[in-house]
Amino acid sequence: MADLIFLNNFQGSDDPQAFSDAVVTVANAIGADPNNLMFVFNLESGVNPQAVNKTTGATGLIQWMPATAQGLGTSTAALAQMSGIEQLQYVQAYYEQVLKSHPEATSNLVNTYLSVFFPAAIGQDDSWVLQTSSLSPGIIAQENPVFDTEGNGQITVGDIAAVLQNRMPGTVFADVQAVEIFASKNIIGLVIAGVGIIGLVFVLLEAAHHKKLVGA
Repeated sequence: MADLIFLNNFQGSDDPQAFSDAVVTVANAIGADPNNLMFVFNLESGVNPQAVNKTTGATGLIQWMPATAQGLGTSTAALAQMSGIEQLQYVQAYYEQVLKSHPEATSNLVNTYLSVFFPAAIGQDDSWVLQTSSLSPGIIAQENPVFDTEGNGQITVGDIAAVLQNRMPGTVFADVQAVEIFASKNIIGLVIAGVGIIGLVFVLLEAAHHKKLVGA
């Protein structure tokens, strides 16, 4: 099998090929394309298992929030001490939880990413606008401007799909835009890789982002 995308960005202590093999194993277990998982890792953490968001405490390959880590039977402190391969068991556990309520969660790149960013949007059509009972479309768009491609104060599933497509390897903007997403997430204390009102928006988006854990 050819090298996985973004494997050259891997910053963990594991042998890169061993990490790649483990990613493939996890991807097979959850019905995902391993390159889609690597794409998510790159956007979320730069494929750095020790990446920590100092504002929110989000940690690791997919930037687990503290409450999410607890729901998986671990903690962000413990995750920060794990190697990339060790964290992959929690990547698998996380996606398995999402798959219980969204069977299509790993069916393509967009859904694989939405599983981490905004699970409620999984399987929605391109016109579906991201919002919750507590967060208006405008607030979500304001805090995630990279996805507000129309500049109209809202983000649709189609907007996210277009942005992700532009960040796939082979596009001139791929690496630069991944950094842009990581920076956006750090600014607002959320979860786009590497994301209110800091306290209020963070807490509300934490709930929206991981709503599967509370059965919303």
